[in-house]
Amino acid sequence: MNISSKALILLGRFSNPFVSFPFKITICLDEHLLAVWKGDRFSLLKQSFLTREIEIWVMKNKIDDKEKVVWCCGDDETREPCIYILKGDVCNKIQIARMDRADLKSIRDSLTDMPGSAFFSTWDFIVPDPWSSFSSLTCTSLGRLTALTLGPNLSGSLSPSISKLAHLTQIVINPGLVTGPLPSRFDLLPLLILISLTRNSLTGPIPNSLSSLSNLHSLDLSYNQLSGSLPPFLTTLPRLRVLVLASNNIEEILYRLPPKSLVRFRAVSKRWNSLFNNKSFINKHLSLSRPQFIFLTQSKIYSIDIIDQTIHLRELHSSCRELNSEYGTISTCDGLLFCKYPFHWKKETALWNPWSRQVNLIKLSVDRDFTVFGLGYDNSGPQKVHKILLYYPHPEEVAIYECASHVLRYINTLEQDMYICDMSNEAKGWPHVSLNGNLYWIAYNRQTCEYFIQSFNFSNEIFKPVCLLPPFEDDHSWNEHLLAVWKGDRFSLLQQCFLTRKIGIWVTKDKADDKKEVVWINLMTLTAPNLPFLCNKMYGVSYFIYDKTLFMCCGDGSSQPCIHIAKGDMCNKIQIGYGEDGWFSHCAYVPNLNSVYVSLLLTLVHSTFSSLAPMDRAALNPS
Repeated sequence: MNISSKALILLGRFSNPFVSFPFKITICLDEHLLAVWKGDRFSLLKQSFLTREIEIWVMKNKIDDKEKVVWCCGDDETREPCIYILKGDVCNKIQIARMDRADLKSIRDSLTDMPGSAFFSTWDFIVPDPWSSFSSLTCTSLGRLTALTLGPNLSGSLSPSISKLAHLTQIVINPGLVTGPLPSRFDLLPLLILISLTRNSLTGPIPNSLSSLSNLHSLDLSYNQLSGSLPPFLTTLPRLRVLVLASNNIEEILYRLPPKSLVRFRAVSKRWNSLFNNKSFINKHLSLSRPQFIFLTQSKIYSIDIIDQTIHLRELHSSCRELNSEYGTISTCDGLLFCKYPFHWKKETALWNPWSRQVNLIKLSVDRDFTVFGLGYDNSGPQKVHKILLYYPHPEEVAIYECASHVLRYINTLEQDMYICDMSNEAKGWPHVSLNGNLYWIAYNRQTCEYFIQSFNFSNEIFKPVCLLPPFEDDHSWNEHLLAVWKGDRFSLLQQCFLTRKIGIWVTKDKADDKKEVVWINLMTLTAPNLPFLCNKMYGVSYFIYDKTLFMCCGDGSSQPCIHIAKGDMCNKIQIGYGEDGWFSHCAYVPNLNSVYVSLLLTLVHSTFSSLAPMDRAALNPS
């Protein structure tokens, strides 16, 4: 192709005589090199044979005198790959292989061979081409480290310079006595696929930066002395398939893992598997679990997590259409969801495990228009026997429906003060809570004008008052009182003054125990001027407390579902945006290990078992 010199303009001239340029001119002629520039024009490099002066020409168009000229070639002396960067009279040369050399030397200086080990005997940073003498390293053609394998039998600590080797895809530290913390900046190594640091003596926490490694496939930190908490998103990394954390000081880590993630780790070791069956571990895990809301509409079911003032909705699938029926309400019992319908003519209810998708639709074989109140269980024997409390107001009768035998039994309540009518206010959603198999709700004594907590024990089938509510603000008849379970083994109480909107949160000092006197402790008082009125909400109010913050789910002034997040004198309102079909139900829910890997009580197989989807039938199959 012929190019007219008139169509070219001079872009820059480089005349530094002290720079050794990477062009070998073997004949006494100037050098001319043609290249494409900006994709749609040519550039021309000219070098004078006598003066080494270089001129760069480009096709006529808009130009920028700040442009740099960059080319890549081999160094004349060492033959290592280099990049030359020229601008004006300055030429800089960078040997690519040396980009990682300083960081690798820092790593080498922080580790030593243990007696009898000669791993570092071949590592010589003085020779021109050190890579050829270094064992267990893999590099690109430009000398960038992609795989770092050290040991075995090394002692010392891990240098933070590991985080500067940006092209690493794998890090392996073979068994030895490497101590100290893990590098903190794994987020600077986005290409990592494999990390194996097993059988050393590493200490400290697992860094949060690991949660940013979207390409990570395998992480083995086993047989160290790591402690602390696990980064919350580590178990949700998209490509992570192998995670080994056995034999560390990580029970605190496990306490804070979501239950569904814990199930994945049951096969890690026998010790972990036995730990997950330990009652004290299950209770401690439950007390530290982050609660969430379960949100039910006419067509779909969602779980709602709130993290950093942001709601995260996840649809929970179920093949049982009854779970989505209009006007149903939900409550929780021992990690299971109990779905019921307020109308007397709909004689059915459902138990549902949202994590395993197990559904048990229970057809109530009753001849009376009973109101279904709540689910509990008889815990007096070695196994839990689930029962449903039923109430008929005219004449006042109470019955127990045993889920295992599908038998309805009337119980004698002539000598008992039930105060069960206080449970029938469906406008407040589900005013009762289930704790340790018993039902609890707030009742009102019209003779003494006092609010108190009433209970029903499914083991001995006795109604019993528990304690008075603590006094709060003006004793207005429209003050709101809401009972909930706190930390899995005690109560919390939300009270709102109707006149001032002020909210007080109380918790019981000790675990729920019929033999102990209940002591209330004021946990917090909220005074934000934009707190919602909680009295007589059409779709009820559910709430939980986490990290000294109150989370409430209810309808707003237009009955649209929303989440209120309150702390101190601040309250933030977030619209959920999923109640467009005109109806919704909700409850606070704490996922626990019972609801995840304990089967849904095989004795609760019902007459409609064959109508369940194959996946749900398989989940209920004992084999």
